[in-house]
Amino acid sequence: MGFSLRRTGDFKQSLVHYRKALDLDPNHKSALEYLGELYVETKQIDKAKEIVARLKKLCPKGCEELEDLGKAIATVARAAPRAQ
Repeated sequence: MGFSLRRTGDFKQSLVHYRKALDLDPNHKSALEYLGELYVETKQIDKAKEIVARLKKLCPKGCEELEDLGKAIATVARAAPRAQ
């Protein structure tokens, strides 16, 4: 539900559902990835990076969720205008 709501732009309700999912299983990698992507889409990059740190602990050898969130953060970083 959180994923669908995020894709429609309802970030507030999406966040509610991601939090519920993580209340049930704080280590659910997909829910963490999607929450991180929500943070990226709402320009909360520091929070997204906190999710990356959690995923690194869950996936010390790497995992798809960690890779995908890392790509999302990198895409935003490349698109951001650089200070001169």
